[in-house]
Amino acid sequence: MYSMQEHVALLYPELRALAARYLSGARTESSLQPTVLVQEAFGRLRGQEGAPWKNKAQFMAVAATTMRRILVDYARARTEREDGQGRMTIETELESENSFQADLLELDDALEALGELSDRRARLVEMRFFSGMIMSDIASELSISVRTAGDDWAFARNFLNDELKSEAAKLLVKRSKPRASKK
Repeated sequence: MYSMQEHVALLYPELRALAARYLSGARTESSLQPTVLVQEAFGRLRGQEGAPWKNKAQFMAVAATTMRRILVDYARARTEREDGQGRMTIETELESENSFQADLLELDDALEALGELSDRRARLVEMRFFSGMIMSDIASELSISVRTAGDDWAFARNFLNDELKSEAAKLLVKRSKPRASKK
């Protein structure tokens, strides 16, 4: 078992690359940089200093979840500050591994809904999408078979696609309503 300091030293380049991937997909005029995101995540993880990280996969999963939460907090604050105009999007790869843009807050809401339905599937999405972990590592971390992990991923992907499409459809309906004419 490694301490957080040992994981930080060993995995900093991977975490910075992960943060850069998140932020490269983020469509916003953001002052948030990969190094700042990683440092903020480490700051939050310091509170878990005594946590015995069993392996790299476990640490990366927790670090990726922490970075996602930081981005969501940042997006919420930005949206409130800019009265809903500063929405932050992120590149997702949920449907047949083809990427598309999703609003970060809508994606977070969809993940929360998935978590209410199945915590394990929500954790799997975080590990796969946000950590970039491979299925065998995810299966090991969740103590399930690789086949079950694949089935869970397929279910979660479909669920999130439906949730995100319904949010997009609602937004489209709101925007397509005719405005009252000013007389």
